[in-house]
Amino acid sequence: MTAPQAKVRRDGQVALIPASGIVAGDILSLEAGDLVAADARLLEAASLKCIESALTGESEASVKKSATLGEESIPLGDRENMVFMGTSVAAGTGLAVVVATAMNTELGRIAGLLEQAGEENGTPLQQKLDAFGRVLVWATLGIVGLLFGLGLLRGTKLLELFMTSVSLAVAAVPEGLPAVVTVSLSLGVLRMSRRRALVRKLPAVETLGSTTVICTDKTGTLTVGEMTVRAHYVAGKTFEVTGEGYGPEGKLAPRARRSTRGSPRRCWSWRPSSSAAITLTSSRKREPGRSSAIPPKAPCSPPV
Repeated sequence: MTAPQAKVRRDGQVALIPASGIVAGDILSLEAGDLVAADARLLEAASLKCIESALTGESEASVKKSATLGEESIPLGDRENMVFMGTSVAAGTGLAVVVATAMNTELGRIAGLLEQAGEENGTPLQQKLDAFGRVLVWATLGIVGLLFGLGLLRGTKLLELFMTSVSLAVAAVPEGLPAVVTVSLSLGVLRMSRRRALVRKLPAVETLGSTTVICTDKTGTLTVGEMTVRAHYVAGKTFEVTGEGYGPEGKLAPRARRSTRGSPRRCWSWRPSSSAAITLTSSRKREPGRSSAIPPKAPCSPPV
């Protein structure tokens, strides 16, 4: 995601140098197609647009300008006079002074957060099991020590006391607990798979159950930033469109009509009477023992 090289203006000339050699204060020369090698403040911008989807998630290019922004604590996506490492120039040209490099950039800050998130802190269930294990160990040691002291006071042989203490300590260890926890988490994974959710690690099931807030971004996470046509309505007919995204694969087929066979239908027909009124007839079966002045029912048209 970072640029291997960058164009830097030094001593009045533009030179192509490795991105690792950029320092704060260098002047970056940007044009369409370039990858930004560091966070920089724009000095000049001519129809400059940058794609910042790696940072903001927005698929559309952001318009950049060199004007000073009067507000403080501006969100990352609204900093129009800044360019960031890891983004690319979509159009235009510009000059920018480097203000941050490497891990001091916005992209480096995100990398640092990901590194912290990758540390093994344990799930809530694992933390509770660790706490339970520590309490069990200290309680077992206390009981074994108490029994050992009482045995010495009674004059029991040391070998017998030692064997008894070791036996009690071993018996206090819940050997079946890991198996019970594994089986419980496996059942959770099975239930998640039935709901079309794949879990790679067993402890993740319990972590998901303890989650209260899920923070996610739409574009690039829940969606891919591509609009896809699913249906056409032309001349009173509907056609379904298959395929995904911008790919050339797909078919155009008429949408099948829903059948109403097997479902209760109520059809009405009309016919003029001797008067100016219109008489409605129902095809629904009349209840027995109930009189009606409705004329004989007219046949319903077959279901479409």
